[in-house]
This record gives sequence, structure tokens and C-alpha cells, in this order.
Amino acid sequence: MSLLHAELLQRLRFFDRLAHCRDQLPAPLAESVNAFYDEQLSTEEAAVRLDINGATLRKRLERAREALRQCLQQKPITNN
Repeated sequence: MSLLHAELLQRLRFFDRLAHCRDQLPAPLAESVNAFYDEQLSTEEAAVRLDINGATLRKRLERAREALRQCLQQKPITNN
């Protein structure tokens, strides 16, 4: 296996794990992540979209990042 192929495979596994971890987020955190990162709304725009204030959105994003960080640090489940 070439180095490039191995690196691509590693990245694919990471993104699969990230998707799995995002699926585990509680709805308010997932909605905040989606609005801010996926839809690329500003903090103000995302807060308006979600009908919350900016401080609440920033706290949700902080909590979501921490939850994702912890999830990604867990040992991955292998399907053997």
C-alpha cells in the first residue's frame, strides 16, 4: 500500500468516526454545529436561525467541540 493510499484511508476512517460522533450529539448541539459549520452562518445568523442568543450558541458550540473531542479520543470499534 502506498503512503498516499494509507493516508487517504486514515482520513476516511477519521471522517467516518467524526460522522458517528456527530450523530451522537444531543439535538441542540447538533443543530448548532450544523448551522455554524455546515451552513457557515455567522454566530449572529446561526443564533437567529435557532432562536437563541449568541452566548447560548457559543456555549453549545463549545460543548459540542468537547463532546466530539472526547468521542474521537475513544478507541474505535472495529468490525471483524
